Amino acid sequence: MLPPPLIPSQVENGLRLVTVRLVGLPDDDQSTVRIGWQQQGQPAQSVSDNVVYVRAVEDDDAADKQRDQAYQDDPDDAAIVRELTSYMRVWRGIWTFYGPDSFDWARRVRSGWYTQVPHDVFATLNFELYAVMDIQAPRRAPELFQNEWWERVDLEIQFNELVTEEVDVGAVASTEVRAYTDESPDIDHPEMDIVVEAP
Repeated sequence: MLPPPLIPSQVENGLRLVTVRLVGLPDDDQSTVRIGWQQQGQPAQSVSDNVVYVRAVEDDDAADKQRDQAYQDDPDDAAIVRELTSYMRVWRGIWTFYGPDSFDWARRVRSGWYTQVPHDVFATLNFELYAVMDIQAPRRAPELFQNEWWERVDLEIQFNELVTEEVDVGAVASTEVRAYTDESPDIDHPEMDIVVEAP
């Protein structure tokens, strides 16, 4: 059975877990590395707290408009054929780092994608998700909030997900083929009938 295509919450949770490990926090720490756009936005951090927000969005990219199709027989039912459509879906992981260590944490996360850690985490989660290794440098962008400048660093990484969608389509179990010649006085020649059976 093929793994189903990922949804944003799965990608975000995977990126959160990778981030936690790259920064050096316990896996169960959900208050330091948070998923963005949470329904309950509180409690917010203070200006001196190190906090990371992780989000994932699907990118509109030319790569996902190229589709490969193949067909596969069902071993249990000769009347069913599976249509397999494969393509590359493109995701963008977005990190927003706050706090006094935000610049260094962004460096660690960026550098960490060149290590084995993300691969191992994604393999455990059964993700067919791969980082595009042309990773731009993090961007420091302090944010003015409540008359204070908050340290902030943004990082974005593109990912490719191999997606294979399968649909069962009907197959013809057998078909009848009749052959006629120009000299035939009529068109009904049962002795010339050929029946082709599906393998």
